[in-house]
This record gives sequence, structure tokens and C-alpha cells, in this order.
Amino acid sequence: MSATMAGKDVVAILPTGAGKSLTFQLPALAGDGLTLVTSPLIALMKDQVDSLTASGISATFHNSSLDPTETRDARSSATAHQ
Repeated sequence: MSATMAGKDVVAILPTGAGKSLTFQLPALAGDGLTLVTSPLIALMKDQVDSLTASGISATFHNSSLDPTETRDARSSATAHQ
């Protein structure tokens, strides 16, 4: 968390339940710019984006479940917030 807050690039591999979400959500909320999270868990991505947007926080995801229009919209949203 401290490395991320200091603006360093971080690769973190943590077990389930270790608080991975906080390691990118808190710095993203505290900082400016775009935070890009790579995750193999499609259902978790959707749940977290739904929760963030319900709280008024701009978030989106991109994965293989999206149709071409949703993919374009997700990419446009991400680039608009850089």
C-alpha cells in the first residue's frame, strides 16, 4: 500500500481474503488519474465496479463478457478519465 501511495508501480499476488481490493481502491480514491487493475475474476470485477458506481465513484471494467458496444464504451470511459 505504501509503495502504491508513493506513486510506484506495484505487482501484488495475494491469497483470497487478504485485502487485495483495498490495495488498489484506496490509492485510486486518494490520487488523481486512472487506476488500471488486471484481474482474472470477471464476477469480482463486475461486483466491485457495481459497488463503486453505486457510491458515485467512476469505474468500469473490460473483459470477454462485453459485446463490442460495451467494450467501446468501457475504453472511452477509461480514456476520458486519464
